[in-house]
Amino acid sequence: MRDRLTAVEQRAKSNTHRLDSLKATAALLATAASIFINLVAAIMEYAMKGG
Repeated sequence: MRDRLTAVEQRAKSNTHRLDSLKATAALLATAASIFINLVAAIMEYAMKGG
């Protein structure tokens, strides 16, 4: 029983670590997407004004 509990605790720690890493990656991706969208919008606005 103790071995099973230890194994479950280890999996939980591993999963938490993976989710924390995924959260950081998602935040970075969201920031990059936001920058890209703002850049495209600025370029389109410039082009519409006759650049």
